Amino acid sequence: MLGILIPTRGLVSIEFAFTLVDIVSSIGEPVRLMFNRGYGVDTARNMLVALALADPEIDRIMFLSDDVIPARYDPESKSFVYDPTAVKQLLRHKKPCVSALVWTKQGTPGAYMLKDREDRELAKYLSSDEIPPVSIPIEPTDEMIEKGAEFVADAVAMEMIVIDKKIFNEIDQPWFKYVVKYIPEKKIYVEFGEDIWFFNKLKKKGYSVLVDASVIALHEVRGWIAPRNKVYYRVR
Repeated sequence: MLGILIPTRGLVSIEFAFTLVDIVSSIGEPVRLMFNRGYGVDTARNMLVALALADPEIDRIMFLSDDVIPARYDPESKSFVYDPTAVKQLLRHKKPCVSALVWTKQGTPGAYMLKDREDRELAKYLSSDEIPPVSIPIEPTDEMIEKGAEFVADAVAMEMIVIDKKIFNEIDQPWFKYVVKYIPEKKIYVEFGEDIWFFNKLKKKGYSVLVDASVIALHEVRGWIAPRNKVYYRVR
């Protein structure tokens, strides 16, 4: 069974509520919805994963952000159209981690390769897990998007991603941690998100993420934030 995990701060839009109904209906098999509210994103994700691990019927989880719309590229209109059935495509893959191609609120693709940061100065003040890796953005071409290509990434924006539950038994807790450290000796802050923390640990275990560009995750901000900062509106 799929567990859909939704970290939320509380209220969601009516658009997302209808989208969630459409997604669940399109999957065509039993799912379990889990959500929490009012927590920091790292705490929220850790709590939801713990709940999913305690449920013997759940074998895969999908993190779904509460402001994301599933879509696909439509060659006739040459734009993105709303398509909740696209989510089912992610479930067809048999890989441990499968993500939609996410477009961030800045209109850039949320997929990255990670490289270890060799910084002897930071190593004096931080643990190895607290030293942020170098995130190298992956720039899919227009052709890759139009053809719904698949490619491999080390990390993605965790807006719409399916993960085999067993992975969480292979990495140490906390699975997610938002790192903010002030180093007074250097007068600098070190900061990186809970998603990079998770994927960095995952990479060290030999895992990567399959990104399926036939499934597009767009942020709902007065429309859809899409490539090159163009805005495409919902087609139902």
